[in-house]
Amino acid sequence: MIDAGARGRRVVVRFRRDAADGRPPLTDAVGRLLAVDDRSLILDTARGRLEIPTADVQSAKIVGPDRREMLLLQELAHRGWLAAEVAEDDGWVLRANDGWTRRGNSVLPRAIPSGDLDELLGRTTRFYTERGLPARIQVPLPVRSVLDAELAARGWTVETEALVLTRPLIGIEANPVAAAGHAVPTDVEIVIEPRISADWLAGYGPLPGSGRQLLDRHDRVGFVSLRRQGRLVGRARGTVDEGWLAITSVAVPPQMRGSGLGRLLMSAVQDWGRDAGATDAHLQVEASNPGAVRFYLSGGWTEHHRYHYRLSRYPGPSPARLRNAADPGAVRPAAATR
Repeated sequence: MIDAGARGRRVVVRFRRDAADGRPPLTDAVGRLLAVDDRSLILDTARGRLEIPTADVQSAKIVGPDRREMLLLQELAHRGWLAAEVAEDDGWVLRANDGWTRRGNSVLPRAIPSGDLDELLGRTTRFYTERGLPARIQVPLPVRSVLDAELAARGWTVETEALVLTRPLIGIEANPVAAAGHAVPTDVEIVIEPRISADWLAGYGPLPGSGRQLLDRHDRVGFVSLRRQGRLVGRARGTVDEGWLAITSVAVPPQMRGSGLGRLLMSAVQDWGRDAGATDAHLQVEASNPGAVRFYLSGGWTEHHRYHYRLSRYPGPSPARLRNAADPGAVRPAAATR
């Protein structure tokens, strides 16, 4: 039997139902677990929300994520971090943003190509070479495992593995800071702005114009700041698409971690997303950042799937060309708030 630790995961539940009209007395339901207690399980299924009395449950177990949802989350992350230049070629989305971030300057393999892969790779490499960029392809796994094997066979090397994490936005504890054992910061102001501001950018460090434009390029975006005595002590960005909140650009100064500011910041951006119509949230965090991974998992997030980048064996310009090579949602160590 599953428990509250499985909340947010995809599960299959076999349960007893009314055997009216000759229906079998047992049936199965698959969906993300939203809540579980002694009385019932609540699932988010393809047909809507389903509440199953605990007394009727025969068995329940965690299953792997839905492949369609993997592709959906990659698509929504693309929309939430939209590059200045986007081109489509045989099911692939080629993105360029003057070299700022890997996601903004890489291929999203939205669909399986119908034509010759080598010809498509040639066109892709030319696209990036003409823009002074290395050719990169973002490969979500396992949904694009065949492509990954094809790229590996052609000498494309793995670069930067990241986890995609999700969580529901319903039933969030009212005080996540106190729940994590921290005193609630009472001297912190939460500021949410619909457009990027100089104050929010103060915590970002050097940022090219192309980066600022990308951050602002969305019609439902919120820039969340935590300020103490007028000083920025945390910032995050949220975008909402199709009921999903994408959280990116999360950071708290290293010297202020462990004080509850990170929990407060995440609570603020999640509240904003819920008010903007989101029912679920997703973010990306680099696998090489264990502190950030622990922080999110301890805050109710669960791993949905992973992805990595494949870099052409003919890289062209130096990877240093990427002014900020980190993935936007793959939160940097500065954001590994604990």
